[in-house]
Amino acid sequence: MDYTFTKEKNVIEDERLGSFVRHPMYCGFYFEKFPMPPEMGGGFMSMEDRIKKKLEFLPNKEEDNEAWVFFHERPYRLLAMLECEYTGELVRRVYMDAEFPQGLEWRGIFEPFSPEELMNEEDLEFYNKLPEEFTIYQGDTGDPHEISWTLNRSVAEWFANRFNGSGVVREKTIKKSEARAYFGGRSEEEIIHW
Repeated sequence: MDYTFTKEKNVIEDERLGSFVRHPMYCGFYFEKFPMPPEMGGGFMSMEDRIKKKLEFLPNKEEDNEAWVFFHERPYRLLAMLECEYTGELVRRVYMDAEFPQGLEWRGIFEPFSPEELMNEEDLEFYNKLPEEFTIYQGDTGDPHEISWTLNRSVAEWFANRFNGSGVVREKTIKKSEARAYFGGRSEEEIIHW
């Protein structure tokens, strides 16, 4: 992963909202002088120096790959995870933390793991109690590769209509063996299925 910072590469200009930084160590508004937290020395630094300073605290991925992955800003955690050895547990945590996870890229990541390896104890207990056949719903996002479904129709309706109010809810009956995992952590009753 490229940790160098340049305004040309990492700063995005927006007419209405101003300047934003997209970098593995910081995603947010751009400041010429950035306030530093006390644990990083306090005071003010340039954006470039702030990122360099944060990199000094980057955990060693061979010693603690989970801490290393989650030290990165949210949009970069999947890329960070793919640079290290990862378990089904880490896959679940990164997926659950992601905003707008894209189905096609996640299929290959979920594929080598069994449902038992992907779920925590509570989710696995729920999954094991599911009937052998059940109905799942999806707020259609227009992505034919979407893998996120739900057991709750009202959750699917919310996702279908959250941006422009004109979404469609898809419904499908599947066998339990076709569900890659169940995730209850976001109160979405999520089923991973493709």
